[in-house]
Amino acid sequence: MRDTILIISEYSDVSTNKVMEYLHHHGEKKVIRINAEDVINLNGIDLGTDKSSVSISYLNREIVYDEMKSIWYRRGDLLCGKFNAYGTEAIESQVNRFLLEEWRVVRDFLLGVKRIDSSVFVLGDLSKEEYCNKLHNLNIAHTVGIKIPPTIITSRKSELEKFINLYGIIVTKAISNTPTFHFENSNYSTRGTAILTAEGINKLPDRFFPILAQKYIDKVLEVRVFYIKGDCYAMAIFSQDSEKTKIDYRNYDHEQANRIVPFKLPTIVKQRILKLMRALDLDTGSLDLIYTTHNEFVFLEVNPCGQFDWLSYNCNYYIERRIAKMLSNGKN
Repeated sequence: MRDTILIISEYSDVSTNKVMEYLHHHGEKKVIRINAEDVINLNGIDLGTDKSSVSISYLNREIVYDEMKSIWYRRGDLLCGKFNAYGTEAIESQVNRFLLEEWRVVRDFLLGVKRIDSSVFVLGDLSKEEYCNKLHNLNIAHTVGIKIPPTIITSRKSELEKFINLYGIIVTKAISNTPTFHFENSNYSTRGTAILTAEGINKLPDRFFPILAQKYIDKVLEVRVFYIKGDCYAMAIFSQDSEKTKIDYRNYDHEQANRIVPFKLPTIVKQRILKLMRALDLDTGSLDLIYTTHNEFVFLEVNPCGQFDWLSYNCNYYIERRIAKMLSNGKN
């Protein structure tokens, strides 16, 4: 009997907690949550027989794929317990790297449940988060007709000088994800987006590690969109009302919080977002857009596993309730 709902997430994810509350409220009893911090055991993968099967264990509880009704890949990973190799330090290191690669192949198979059993309803895809490429996403957005900022990635000082001379004001951000550094029992994060000045460029050597630079675009507001299975839930962020958040709303002003309200996307913008998400093969994701002083929408990035709790809560969208209903019904 297919009555099990599996959720793969993180301990700290608030949205997962709320979805589980809805599931329990509506009587779903077989809800299993595996967090990125947890360790699972593989019981067995049986292939090539009349009764092919997949089974894993978590907290002494067996999870059989044949009993799955729905799986939500919210975020996180599937971790296997460590198996120590024996020998010299050099040999141990090499063997452990090999074992890690072995597990990654098994893990990718387990995560590819759509290919294992097409009758299981699956929401999200952790492989999309792991291999999400900001440059690829920008390029695809451009090809489907969504405006993006003029962007370069360069390791040459001369190219940055040409770029800033062309556009006057430029910004820089991480090519991948904004990093967090741990130092002396504290965590430190870099700013999401920062102005790159001519003075700063002048201090750079002629060659350096590749960086991303974009034309700075004057904006009226920023728009956060959560996409799920063909629907867009949008929120306007009045980031220009605070000096701290003018460049990037993620430089939060805790004393004068940005005003945020529900926002209705123009039909053409929504259609292009749907086209983008189909091209990227994403069924969920959080998108960042800006609405410019020239009345244009400009795409910045998409995070397949981005946060949506604050959008859902502040705009009364109840996205968590919809996700719980989808998991319960085993369909959109």
